[in-house]
Amino acid sequence: LNMRQYESYSAEGIMPCDATVSKLTSDEYSDDLSDQPCRLAVARGKPGVIKVGGGENFGEVYISVREYNIANDFPFHAVGGSAATVSPQGWTWQGGLSGNTGGRTFGFGADQVLQIEMVIATGHHIKFGPTEWEEVDGGGAFPKTTKVSGVCNVEGEWKECDDDDDIPFEDFWFAMRGGGGGWGVVLSVYLQLHDYLPMEDIGIDNCPGLGFGAFLSGSLDPILSEI
Repeated sequence: LNMRQYESYSAEGIMPCDATVSKLTSDEYSDDLSDQPCRLAVARGKPGVIKVGGGENFGEVYISVREYNIANDFPFHAVGGSAATVSPQGWTWQGGLSGNTGGRTFGFGADQVLQIEMVIATGHHIKFGPTEWEEVDGGGAFPKTTKVSGVCNVEGEWKECDDDDDIPFEDFWFAMRGGGGGWGVVLSVYLQLHDYLPMEDIGIDNCPGLGFGAFLSGSLDPILSEI
């Protein structure tokens, strides 16, 4: 498959998620689950989401986030691959280690996923994601998913799937995030965005005479005794 021909979404796919908006706090989801990504982002304490096409790479994602940030006073940060050529799809579904975009702080690539749109082996065009969750005792990075819901695209309209379809949305959600590709063809994915962190400058003064040799010689004892 030449996935580069798939539709791209990231340039126009960034959306702030405001916890005070009534539709994100009501009990009822929209029929097409269009509000599900922001609902989950809000539950995770994240400020926004980005929709990424199946054929886009992280270079396009990072440029989209940067251009949005320049126009909107830098609200968002995206977690992703180290190189612009890395695909959000292959990288994410293999787990997604992020060495230089905050992986130690924000988690794996699989942790960033909010909603998945894909075509599965039966030919069904589906999208799905968590719709119920609960807090974890003792804390945790994110709430624990307790229910995954999905809808089917029927002649261009997203609607509830027929009971006869018997699509295991919860199994797909579990398998996709770290289980590799091969469960279907991903057309798009919603990823969470994080608060933009300011740059911090750290200065180190090189003080002659206060090195390891001075410590061993005992010349630092008067200083250390006052700490």
